[in-house]
Amino acid sequence: MMLVISTFMVSSIVHALGWMIILGNNGIINKTLLALQIIQQPIPLLYNFNGVYIAMTQALLPLMILSIASVLGRVDRSFIEASQNLVLVK
Repeated sequence: MMLVISTFMVSSIVHALGWMIILGNNGIINKTLLALQIIQQPIPLLYNFNGVYIAMTQALLPLMILSIASVLGRVDRSFIEASQNLVLVK
């Protein structure tokens, strides 16, 4: 949970610069794919919808994790035990 919460402590500008370094034509992803010879030329991952999807997932995933974790933390233990019994019946 500390890793999830720590993403809120970093500025959005730092996040954007980090994604530009990772997703750029000379970024980590393209260099790795080129070195493994999976691709022949860099894939455009920046300044298009793919880059937006990746960055928005990274920005909104901590909010989803925190909201789901708070709900799952309040689940009654008897429900968990009942679900374990159902798995064993299969």
